[in-house]
Amino acid sequence: MFFSSKQIRSVYQGTHIYTDEQLEKIRIGLESKAALLAKHDISYYFVMPPLKHQVYSEYLPDGFTIVSSVTKRSQLMAYLKANSSINLIDPYQKLMELKGEFEVYYKTDTHWNRRGAFAVYQMIINKVREDYPTISAPLMINDFEIERRVDYEGDLVSLLNMKNTFSREPFFLKPKFKSNYTGQRIGEKMEGETSFIFYETNLEDQPKLLLYRDSFAEYLHPYLAEHFSRTGVSWSRLLNDKRILQEKPDIIIHEMMERFIDDLLVE
Repeated sequence: MFFSSKQIRSVYQGTHIYTDEQLEKIRIGLESKAALLAKHDISYYFVMPPLKHQVYSEYLPDGFTIVSSVTKRSQLMAYLKANSSINLIDPYQKLMELKGEFEVYYKTDTHWNRRGAFAVYQMIINKVREDYPTISAPLMINDFEIERRVDYEGDLVSLLNMKNTFSREPFFLKPKFKSNYTGQRIGEKMEGETSFIFYETNLEDQPKLLLYRDSFAEYLHPYLAEHFSRTGVSWSRLLNDKRILQEKPDIIIHEMMERFIDDLLVE
């Protein structure tokens, strides 16, 4: 199943692509954000999960094919890799490699599953460790017992009101290790945030992380938090000065799913 809104068709099909001026505007916006944060000794990393349409395009109906040689995402990723100094994390190729081994997105949901998300978590930590080598190496999949069981969830079946008709078989990763968490709490959300939670650990000598997220990071933050002294998780696509001043992070990871790519033009 695939989400088929007008917005997603515009992003994925290539019926509308960016001009050179728009690509440059996005580059300048991201680099300006990173430069401003750097003045406060905060490192900025940008992650864009691809639409399921990108990874499982072979299952799309004929009416949802790409009409040009590029999509907005592929266009922007190529431009940033060639022209920008931004700390960019692009999970597309990794997910394409892994999908031959196991499912990386749910069939009945917009999102990746825990196995797909776990591979991207490893990518993020490896990238951050290039600048912060004291951070521990990413966890490995054999650090967990993998369980699977059937459920009838999924945002796309909910939209169809067919939760009892279509099922999925999620991965559940049960840790074999003792977590570094000393606390996981719900914080008071600020204007523009859907929610705010934070983790505290026994890793007092490690950097502090602030993660800006949408729903794709639901399976990321529990693993990311194992590596930092404190991890704040803001469900918001827009960075908030007040939140940043309160958290005083060393690192900001900004995760934004491809569906919202046009927000980079107006942010």
